[in-house]
Amino acid sequence: MARPVNPTSYESVDPRSAGSTWTGGQYSLVRALFGAWLLFGALRLLPWEARFEELPFVYPPDHSSSVLDSFVNVFWWNREPWVVTSALAICAIASVLFAAGSFHRIAAAVLAYVWSCFATSFPLAPTPGVPWIVVLLLAHLTLPPAPYGSWVARGRPDPEGAWRIHLPVFQLAWAMLLLGCIIDVFDRLGDDPWRRQGGGWQALSWIGIACEAAVPLGVFKRRTRAIAWSAAFLWRLLVLVLGGADDRLRGMLIVHLYSFDPLWLQPLRARTREHLFFDGECGLCHRMVRFVAAEDRGSAFFYSPLQGNAIKELVPEEARARLPDSIVIRADDGRLLICSDAAIHALRRVGGAWRALGELLAVVPRPVRDFGYRVVARVRKRLFTKPDGSCPLLSTRLRTYFLP
Repeated sequence: MARPVNPTSYESVDPRSAGSTWTGGQYSLVRALFGAWLLFGALRLLPWEARFEELPFVYPPDHSSSVLDSFVNVFWWNREPWVVTSALAICAIASVLFAAGSFHRIAAAVLAYVWSCFATSFPLAPTPGVPWIVVLLLAHLTLPPAPYGSWVARGRPDPEGAWRIHLPVFQLAWAMLLLGCIIDVFDRLGDDPWRRQGGGWQALSWIGIACEAAVPLGVFKRRTRAIAWSAAFLWRLLVLVLGGADDRLRGMLIVHLYSFDPLWLQPLRARTREHLFFDGECGLCHRMVRFVAAEDRGSAFFYSPLQGNAIKELVPEEARARLPDSIVIRADDGRLLICSDAAIHALRRVGGAWRALGELLAVVPRPVRDFGYRVVARVRKRLFTKPDGSCPLLSTRLRTYFLP
């Protein structure tokens, strides 16, 4: 019953290669959040307000005779409300495509161009955080296509697709994070309106200075880098929740997500490879298996349908009779995990951002999360088509981890 072990694991990664364990699914998660933020940025400017038209505006030199100047910025050519509204509508559509991973490179280029036009033409109009988002959108153009979780990657035999992030993009995100923290520290030390307000805002401002100053100071070691990153990220989230965030801070939150290092949250360890059993007649279960197989760089599981022979060899008949027809995990200590416990355990064993999600779900009381799990389980066969076979569509390489 032994199967070859995937040599690409967290343990085999060069510890100096920060960011090297980014998976396609983790990147798609960040891209979806980024796209949602860009969509919000476009929708909050609709309908276009006339007060932004009253701001001082300087045309480029020789605008009347230069075709190039008119082409560079669409608003140098026409600033009519219908033009601005159309541009915002295009941004909204491109944001959805970018978030979903459909035509995402074209969408990223369109978003970078239009938001650059907005930032230079309407300086006081709220944007999603130019120039930070523009740099990230342009960096997206250099990444490999179709990471797992993209619309264009759906249904392919190898869900992972051998996708790897380019480390220069990860390093660029960290350079932007360091620059942003340094700029914010000097801004707050120089002239911080929060300190003039006094009270809690003043204390929060000083906490922010300490958190952001810790990022460039702690960047040289992995442990201190993770602590400093977390402190600055939580501080920015707190400011956002309290309503004190400006556009630059909101844009820096996206930079934070891009600079996250999955090596900070390594997979939950186990003595042996565990077994994940799934309903071979459930389309959602097949998708869950494809997700785990794509994101599991450490080869944490064997996979087998509940209707197969492997579970009969590993689980007594009396215990099998009590199992639900969804996802079941046989842990390395012999425990059988079902419902939300199985989902959380799978996320913890995958590691990275998914382990963070698993730890957050574990905080929710079990009756609450099991109730939500069962609600989805009741309707899953109506929402997802019944698969043709008992095993998901996977590549030959991944099928080596499947037991009959």
